[in-house]
Amino acid sequence: MMEQIVRVFRKTGQSVPVFNDKHLSFTFDRAKKMLAWARELKFPMMAGSSLPVTWRTPSLELPLDSPLEDALIAGYGPIEVYGFHGLEALHVMVERRKGGESGVKAVTCLHGNEVWKAGDAGHWSWDLLEAALSRSETVNPGDIRDNVGSMKVNNYLETPPLAFLIEYADGTRGTVLLLNGHVLDFTFAAKLRGESKPVSCLFRLPQPPGARFFDALVVQLEKFFETGEAPYPVERTLLTTGILDAVMRSHQRGGVRVETPELLEVRYTAPADSGFLRGNIADF
Repeated sequence: MMEQIVRVFRKTGQSVPVFNDKHLSFTFDRAKKMLAWARELKFPMMAGSSLPVTWRTPSLELPLDSPLEDALIAGYGPIEVYGFHGLEALHVMVERRKGGESGVKAVTCLHGNEVWKAGDAGHWSWDLLEAALSRSETVNPGDIRDNVGSMKVNNYLETPPLAFLIEYADGTRGTVLLLNGHVLDFTFAAKLRGESKPVSCLFRLPQPPGARFFDALVVQLEKFFETGEAPYPVERTLLTTGILDAVMRSHQRGGVRVETPELLEVRYTAPADSGFLRGNIADF
């Protein structure tokens, strides 16, 4: 599709703003090519998930240059499609850390009991998971180790837990956990240097009836198409696309650590305001 769009732009000598829903492509190389076309032909580009711009409870906006050390997303759904949403939710937060986004050096995808073992070994934080789940409105009662993978929820198959372990170039640590059977929303928690308690929030996407899955993203899209200026760097989605590519390769290879030298090149600065919706949901 993008090749066809670019072909028309070349033929006519004209272009318009382009929005790409969710990840840019299924490989980092293809995603990088898409951004190269945008720069060459000088058309504005926007991409990504609705989670970074949806309502948050509480309305948590980390200051730029936050001393963030460790961050975690707890979510649900299939590994690729919803895993991407988890990565976007993670990155709208971690890109605000001190020094801005400086790239990712390695990614690991763990599956089943290896997820719990990694938590017990300190490769991801149970304390951050507890803080994130304290914001969830859908947590099933009972032990998380028993719940995850034991039941079908909202037509999602019973699947074992999944963990994306992300190693950033600056030493920051990031985790996305997909916990089907235990939660049906996306929550965040992070450890800030010098703070005794984690910060945390829920990414609120109103569910049926009266679902509001895309309202927040549409607000940003309208501004984008009117002004030709993306509300946040498309490089965020370039990075999350590359991480997801590495996640899928790690998963296919049984959970090996995948080094990502190509993702060390992705550096950008977050906007002063991340653009998430504030206020009463009923007002939108």
